[in-house]
Amino acid sequence: MKSYQNIPFQIKRLDRQSQICFLRIMNPSLTAIDIAQMAGTTPEVVNYVLKKSNLEPKPLLKYNPRPYPCKNCAIYFEQYSYDIIFCSKECYERFTFTDIYCDNCGRLLKIRKKKILLNPNQRYHYCSLACRREYQKKMGHGYLGVTSKKTWQERLSELEEKEDI
Repeated sequence: MKSYQNIPFQIKRLDRQSQICFLRIMNPSLTAIDIAQMAGTTPEVVNYVLKKSNLEPKPLLKYNPRPYPCKNCAIYFEQYSYDIIFCSKECYERFTFTDIYCDNCGRLLKIRKKKILLNPNQRYHYCSLACRREYQKKMGHGYLGVTSKKTWQERLSELEEKEDI
């Protein structure tokens, strides 16, 4: 890396914006990090000044982009960071979320697949707490600690009647 001391004296006397533009024009292969170290500022300021001056800023990368397969659709894309594993936001959403309908009102919900995998015994999904309460009242389950007025014997007799039918 080049240091600030290597810059000729004439460039040091320029204001910061002119220094940044001059360094980019004289050496287009310099990254924003290199220019920032030479000019004594941050890479974000360098990119802001270059955009304002209509000079093409380079991405703030420590390595070159490489082809990488998308985790959802397996199409290769340029990976600019090791954190990025999907080619688009749509692929991320298709991989992460699933569509489920509310058991009470039928509204479409997007729920993380991980939530379903972590709770495989969870049978009911609701769009809101009010919807859950309404469904539980309909089914006679009671809600939030309030039990329904039916006793367990009445429920048992109802189930037996249903089985007889």
